[in-house]
Amino acid sequence: MYGENIFVYSKKTKRWKKRTTKGVAWVPHLYTMFDDRGEKTDEFEKFLGQDIETPADLPLKKAAKQPDSLSKGERQIIAMFIGVTVARTPSMMQGVMQDYVSGKRKILVNRQGYGVK
Repeated sequence: MYGENIFVYSKKTKRWKKRTTKGVAWVPHLYTMFDDRGEKTDEFEKFLGQDIETPADLPLKKAAKQPDSLSKGERQIIAMFIGVTVARTPSMMQGVMQDYVSGKRKILVNRQGYGVK
């Protein structure tokens, strides 16, 4: 059921192309952050992997095969995964960053999670 390839539609050629998931919808430096010393850090990417993507792996597979057997906790994990996935698109990130820079929102990222205040 789970393969290594997906089909990606090209607006330019108006055709579907079989591709691996590597490099699809990839944007360079989308999560590039700098620490207090001015050095690049991958803390946010680690947070996404450890706290969002990895916990969602098994519930997503279970949802594909047996959606009616998902527990409330598994549904919550999937909901968080979907919400964060939507929020990490370039256009959404740009909007959040513009709000942050203009002072409309204060972004808080810590070990307990992610929030907007």
